[in-house]
Amino acid sequence: MSLDIRSFIRAAWSFVGLEIRPSADIAGPTITSGTGAPASAEPNGSVYLRTDGAGGSTVYERVAGAWVALEGVSDDYVLATVAVADAPGGATGALATVTLTNLDGTPLTSARQVFLVSSTTQYGGEGAPIAGITIGSVTAGSVIATISTSNFLVQTDATGVFAATISNSADQTVYFAAINPKGGVSDITKAAVVVGSNVDAAIWSA
Repeated sequence: MSLDIRSFIRAAWSFVGLEIRPSADIAGPTITSGTGAPASAEPNGSVYLRTDGAGGSTVYERVAGAWVALEGVSDDYVLATVAVADAPGGATGALATVTLTNLDGTPLTSARQVFLVSSTTQYGGEGAPIAGITIGSVTAGSVIATISTSNFLVQTDATGVFAATISNSADQTVYFAAINPKGGVSDITKAAVVVGSNVDAAIWSA
């Protein structure tokens, strides 16, 4: 006995008042898809899936005769890319950036707080405090708190970028990464889950 999956799904959704259809011949709420923002006059409660959408503009709901984009988890689950330049020739300052993106690679549209950690061991995460590590001039975002020497709660700007100069008084290799703020954030509306982060090595040398 063969099973027509599409007919089965249509029947199941019709049971709760939803219809999947390519045209406007059914009066109940619909689930449709296409490119670009929705424009058709669907019944309230309908859902539109935008195939070329970005974070915050992929799923739409028909409410009170208008289409409303659902933000979903945009900016809430992020990937972090950390980059810290080397400081050769006895220099103490190195440019550091933390860039957060949505899981689909699109830029954030709001500020988020993460824990910038460092360790003298690769993949060491939040290692023992490293004496001499400080954050100097901040050019994007802000430092919310210094948790311990070399570990900081930082906040990105509205595009998901934090940038600052990190200074180190010792000649050594330090590994930097961004992780979830284990001790909480200063503003719950700026909380985010760091799904993954790279580890970047910065070398201070004479």
